[in-house]
Amino acid sequence: MTTVGERIKQRRKVLHISADLIADKLGVSRSTIFRYENGDIDKVPISVISEIAKILHTTPQFLMGWSNNNNSSSDINNQELEQSNVKPSEISSEESDHILIIRQLDQNRKHKVYTYAQNQLKEQDGVINLVDHINEDSNTYTDVTIYGAASAGVGEVLMDEEHNVVSYHGHVPAHDYALLVNGDSMEPLFADQQIIFVKSATEAYSGQIIIGYLNGKAYVKKFWCQDNKCELISLNPKYEPIEITKDDEFEIHGIVIL
Repeated sequence: MTTVGERIKQRRKVLHISADLIADKLGVSRSTIFRYENGDIDKVPISVISEIAKILHTTPQFLMGWSNNNNSSSDINNQELEQSNVKPSEISSEESDHILIIRQLDQNRKHKVYTYAQNQLKEQDGVINLVDHINEDSNTYTDVTIYGAASAGVGEVLMDEEHNVVSYHGHVPAHDYALLVNGDSMEPLFADQQIIFVKSATEAYSGQIIIGYLNGKAYVKKFWCQDNKCELISLNPKYEPIEITKDDEFEIHGIVIL
């Protein structure tokens, strides 16, 4: 797959546009443009890519390798971003990094990321609606069966045979089982002794809150995998991440419903 820099250079050559012209319009040096094209600057900000796309009469999607259509009339930056009131200059460096990571994926994986992001947005909207629902129906109590506890600290054994029925105040989402949180390492998201609801699962995306078994003990943690390294992350900064090594016995048993 061609890089952003290679696509910029190819498009520039096709249109017979000099690097000096692009540099002048961007307010940078000529050498900076060559560094973009040669890959010496591997993370070109999305705002810069959008400006270069305008100069080269193409789309950011084409320059980033997301599309083979170099027709600027299909430019999402000029349509969808404009409709959502998002300007290239308002895109953060972190968001630019996310886009650059996605650009390196094949089409199938890009689709998975897009689908996952859509589902996260729906869940987020659901959380907002849930809060409204609880406020409207604050006197609702439901019997919930607690199947044990998951540690937000050093880990503990999850005892399936120990079932306790409690009266839960608020909305109960569709779930496979409920657990009690022990410890404060997942604050502020989950408090000590808070009831959480879980969907059974054996796989999870990096960044999801999971119920995981590590060497026989159950944890509720943020699951994080990057660069062939996986960790169980606490949201409370006073706790260190727990690295999952190849010698550990690790299984995912569920995803916490947020």
